[in-house]
Amino acid sequence: MMVDVRPGCWSILAIAAAVALAACGSVRYPAQYALNIGPAAPAPASSPGALGPLVVRELGCPAYLCEGRLVYREAPHRVGFYHHHRWAVDPRVALTRVLTDRVRASSLFESVTVAGSPARAAYLLRGEIERFEEVDEKTSVHAVCTVSVEIVGIATGTVAWRGTVSEAVPVQRREVEGVVAGLGVAARTVADRLVASMADELPARRSPQPMPSR
Repeated sequence: MMVDVRPGCWSILAIAAAVALAACGSVRYPAQYALNIGPAAPAPASSPGALGPLVVRELGCPAYLCEGRLVYREAPHRVGFYHHHRWAVDPRVALTRVLTDRVRASSLFESVTVAGSPARAAYLLRGEIERFEEVDEKTSVHAVCTVSVEIVGIATGTVAWRGTVSEAVPVQRREVEGVVAGLGVAARTVADRLVASMADELPARRSPQPMPSR
């Protein structure tokens, strides 16, 4: 926390320094932000060709992206942080939820669960958040989201599908709220494009039977 003391505030006794700082200064508390993604479209009825049950593992994330503070880049090799602007929800949780909702709404799978037992599913979805940040360029600011995902057949351990999508959304309002809004749009677009790729590339046949419970 940062404490700012205005000129002219004097503390006579060391024991009263904390009181003087509180009286003469101002404490800046972190602002908390949540993504506004919006709900996915209602899931249509499961089709006869739907693949077997899918379990979704929480997306991974580089430590610097998911330790709480909003991230920005002014150069490709230099990462900065907004010390007083933080995520209210861990980006891993937020983006996993967005992707799960979109996959479930697609009805590509018989069922979609999060952090369930792989033994009760035929497929596992896992992936990584590679970028989730503000990018400052000389003439523009963008909110950038990049996610890599793969779907693995649990019985065989083989990759049934793999995809990476990156989206850069121009930030219209050059303030933190504008960056957060842009990241929400980018995250939704990335999830929708990943699901569209799944629909195009996953094998159009029913999945192998789930592994028996131990």
